[in-house]
Amino acid sequence: MRHAVTAALLAATLAMPPIRDATPASARVAPSVVVVHARDYAFAAPASIAAGTTTFRLVNDGRALHQISLVRLTQGKAFADHAAALKSHVPTPWAIGAGGPSAAKPGQTVEATVTLDPGR
Repeated sequence: MRHAVTAALLAATLAMPPIRDATPASARVAPSVVVVHARDYAFAAPASIAAGTTTFRLVNDGRALHQISLVRLTQGKAFADHAAALKSHVPTPWAIGAGGPSAAKPGQTVEATVTLDPGR
């Protein structure tokens, strides 16, 4: 009986029309785009970024693989706190991963779109 119910539910789900976004195309806001250029041992990026939906475009101008990892800092922590903790191999439970583009090979450009909450 369970298999028959599962099969019927699957068939009903497959027969349903796709869910469409009811927001008119003219009312949708495109995410802001932040371009980050990576070179070997250096990144060129804005010093700050507004909260909201943002596309990060990583351009690898270097000869090695590069990646961006976005981290949200809580508990009043700043970049200097995070850098010091990483150098000292201290746990950082106040640093929460927030996404970012996958690794880019030399000469490659990759993107990821994330929604950033206000904060650091």
